Amino acid sequence: MLSTFTILLFLCQVSTLYSKILCNDSDHLRRIRTPGDIIIGGILPIHGRVELINRTQPGPAHCSEFDISTFIQAQAMVYSINQINNSTLLPGIKLGYEIYDSCSDVINAVEATMQLISKLNSSINSVEVHCNYSAYLPRIKAVVGGVYSEISIVIARLLNLYLIPQISYSSSAEILSNKEKFASFFRTIPSDKHQTFAMIQLILYLNWNWVAVISTEDDYGQSAMNSFILHAEKHSICVDFHTLLPVHNSELFKAKINETAQKIQNSTAQVMVTFIRSTDITALFKLLIEKKVNKTWIASDAWSSSRTISTLKQIEKIGTILGFSFKDGKISNFKQYLEKLVMHSKNVDKFTEEFLSITNNRNGTQTGKKLQFKKSHEYEKINANINEAFTYGVYLTIHAITHALRRMLNCDYKKCNRNFDFPPWQII
Repeated sequence: MLSTFTILLFLCQVSTLYSKILCNDSDHLRRIRTPGDIIIGGILPIHGRVELINRTQPGPAHCSEFDISTFIQAQAMVYSINQINNSTLLPGIKLGYEIYDSCSDVINAVEATMQLISKLNSSINSVEVHCNYSAYLPRIKAVVGGVYSEISIVIARLLNLYLIPQISYSSSAEILSNKEKFASFFRTIPSDKHQTFAMIQLILYLNWNWVAVISTEDDYGQSAMNSFILHAEKHSICVDFHTLLPVHNSELFKAKINETAQKIQNSTAQVMVTFIRSTDITALFKLLIEKKVNKTWIASDAWSSSRTISTLKQIEKIGTILGFSFKDGKISNFKQYLEKLVMHSKNVDKFTEEFLSITNNRNGTQTGKKLQFKKSHEYEKINANINEAFTYGVYLTIHAITHALRRMLNCDYKKCNRNFDFPPWQII
């Protein structure tokens, strides 16, 4: 009789030969890329929504709500990689990138992750099943993203199988600090454990003890809300109500927004603590402005520095907003890079092309001063949406990966070891 070990070994070998996820054409995925000796992956929500209503079979999703702020973060990744290539940090080595649009959706993010972990130098994109992945060589060495914690958690579970390093500059969910579950996940920001504690300290300092909590119905929102309520109980801060908003744009979302607006209007609590995506708080604020509801708002990092919110019509009527954000910084010459990107917009990438299209400023029939004015307006639109905390986070993330590669490749300022056939886990 065959031993159990022999049967398992045989099954693994069969899986390696036949169990592949094949993809000849991934053009339906929204992405930008450039070749290089070493490829860094990116998964960012360039669009804010994806239509999943009545989804009865697999297939491409329709993405909507182009997010200029995240588009700029993608450009910060491109710019930072170009800076590295023009420096002596990795002499003789060119970094490339593949940046995918998750459309703020887990399913899209999973599909993008599968593309990034497909086998290196394969004529057909394939994710092979092995018994041991210690020598597996995917097309990328590290992944930047996601932005939202809910998406980062799913990406991290996939990458953890291969121990591919993943670095996020904005996912703050406390669970991601658990190294037993997410051994290859890193981030350039603190977890929500620190943010929710800071919120409690602010509330105590201002002698408030009666609040409400509103969160997004995802891993980030629920985790942050639970953390806040736990801290609140310890410090005798009472919570009038807490509620969750659905992530996807649907009839349920609209109904929940209306219900939440009514709760806020009827609540005797004057302080609203929020852990909500900027797109969702925008919808809520528009309704509350119509209802003439005025409260004090404590904003988490998810929307505290959102230009969409700060420029919302009649936003001053919503009340006082106190926000928490990450430490920011400036990327040298980045604004000049963005200006050139818009002013000389020939042969641009797909994301830039869409930006130029949606701002309705790209018109080939326009000439002279009128065209120049339109180009300037496009740049002003970009400049107004730069979130320096996030763009600087992207810059730090790329430099963290670069320095890990320097150690791995034994680089000095003249040369590096050019053996690129190493599995990603070795740079951790």
